[in-house]
Amino acid sequence: MMPVVFVVWLAVAAAVCGGSTEAGEARAAAMWWRAAGEDLVRAWARKEKAISVSLVTIAEDEEDVAAAWAGTVKATAERLTTTATADPWVCGITSLRALPRWTPNIRTLVVAPFFTQYHAHVLSQVMSSSNRQVRKWLLLSLSRLEDLLPALFLPFSNQVVVAQLGQVVELWEQYQGAPELKRHLHLRATWTPPPTLQGGGSEEEHGGLNLLQVPVRQPDLTGLHIRCLAEEWPPFIMVDTEGGKTISKISGISAEIWETLRELLNFTYSCNRSPDGEWGVLRPDGVWSGMIGELVRGAADVIVGNVDQTLQRSMVIDFAVPITTSTFRLAVRKPSSAVGGWDGYSMEFTPAAWLGLLVTACLCSLGLALVLCLAARERFAVREAVLIVLGCLCLQGPAREEYRMSGRILLLTTGVFGLLSFTHYSSVLISFLTFTRASHPITSLEDLFHSTTYTMGIFRGTSTQDLLQTSRRDLYHRVWNKLLLPRPDSFVKSNAEGVYRALTENYVFLLEESIYLYRYSSDCRLLQVGPRYLSMLSSFTFRKNLPYKQIFDQGITRILEGGVVDREIKRMQRIATCETNIIMPLRLENIFTALVILGVGILVSIILLLMEKLSMRQ
Repeated sequence: MMPVVFVVWLAVAAAVCGGSTEAGEARAAAMWWRAAGEDLVRAWARKEKAISVSLVTIAEDEEDVAAAWAGTVKATAERLTTTATADPWVCGITSLRALPRWTPNIRTLVVAPFFTQYHAHVLSQVMSSSNRQVRKWLLLSLSRLEDLLPALFLPFSNQVVVAQLGQVVELWEQYQGAPELKRHLHLRATWTPPPTLQGGGSEEEHGGLNLLQVPVRQPDLTGLHIRCLAEEWPPFIMVDTEGGKTISKISGISAEIWETLRELLNFTYSCNRSPDGEWGVLRPDGVWSGMIGELVRGAADVIVGNVDQTLQRSMVIDFAVPITTSTFRLAVRKPSSAVGGWDGYSMEFTPAAWLGLLVTACLCSLGLALVLCLAARERFAVREAVLIVLGCLCLQGPAREEYRMSGRILLLTTGVFGLLSFTHYSSVLISFLTFTRASHPITSLEDLFHSTTYTMGIFRGTSTQDLLQTSRRDLYHRVWNKLLLPRPDSFVKSNAEGVYRALTENYVFLLEESIYLYRYSSDCRLLQVGPRYLSMLSSFTFRKNLPYKQIFDQGITRILEGGVVDREIKRMQRIATCETNIIMPLRLENIFTALVILGVGILVSIILLLMEKLSMRQ
């Protein structure tokens, strides 16, 4: 069952009582309050789990009205404070005039008069102010509610009970998107005053709340017009503009969620772009830029798109329930293939490999020399053994036939070792010549600190700038102070500009991973390297203390539970990524090093041949 939020309660009496003048109404209110008002406060405070009660006086009205009401309020405060009950409430008194400057605890039940149009006007101003939202109120009235309610606009986030003094109280739920929109009223509960005038006793003796079993209302904003902002951030938001900053159409994953919310909550909207084209960061002068700045200044209500949540942003705007998580990686120009390099034919021979070959050749040569010397009594056993072992290692076979079993075992061992070494080297060489692998000298943020060739860049005015310049993590702190802040040209105005610079310069761009998968994964010139950085929750954002924000949270939660977002993300990222490893035929550049070595060998052979010819003639 969906929880009821933004609740506004009304209490309507079955029989209307009271005098014709304000003084008579105040005296009648005082009598009713002494008879049943305290019990209504107790019953409602228990239901709302209040930790304190504050009573409001009306010193602004006629003296008779103020005196009658103030005396009753003072006596009630004393009884609520001194009476031994199971409810440890703290009771206080404030005036109607002081309410706009007073900030009660969120769990304080505020009891105020609701007798005249003046009271309705003051209370409407107080309840509409940002620091009075989500407060619990109990308003007492003697007049016809039909006469007073039109002057009192109650925002969604207020929880208000208006009790019209009488024998039976009916509790109504009201919600209203804006002062000019339709009011929705639903009967929720009734309350019966106690039969006696005495305080104390059980809750049953003093009447009780009868909560009615009625369906939870469906959120309905009844055509409320919402001002929204959006900026390009594919695949979540793509915008089409009709010149200037007015948006004619939005599309993408977040736009589909927004359209579903519009149908579900029944509102209208118009979207614009931010004046400076930024998402929003806190400038040195303390002013927010971009779309977040527009929300802070009250020029818009909602940002439609995945706004990353940071600590600084959460202090000035409200985030909806998270939709997805943003992660960033380094985008670089894919390096040219490594084939054809001068070290291509020797890269497999590491120092350990050379050492292994040398040890094996020495041991085999020593063993074979012992066999030839002791068994065959060869005069040049050591020289013969070395030549035979080298021939076996190069797969040329021995230069002589060996009949002795010990010699054959040594030759077989040397030959097998040479075959394995040669096969391994040949396979690595062929794989290197035909199988391209892209590797980049920059694979992490740490590599950038040691590089004198590459520079780093980020999207100006986004969460990456916000988080890097405020983060206490040592890595991000050094990135901001050493790589970004000293180079103003590191900042770009769009992801497209950052990718272009990465493709054309020695420039490393910190790019959001979903954008790469959606837009740039098919570009075989671009490569994302390194681990993921700056993981942040992303969601819609609302102007601070916007009353209907909680209704949007409910709607977004319902959409997320249906799996729509996950399916849309997979659909938007269906573009196949560019292959990083491909097989290619042998070409001139693959065997260029071998040809150079062969050419050098032929040239040296010709020179030696000419030198021999000249020496022979002399």
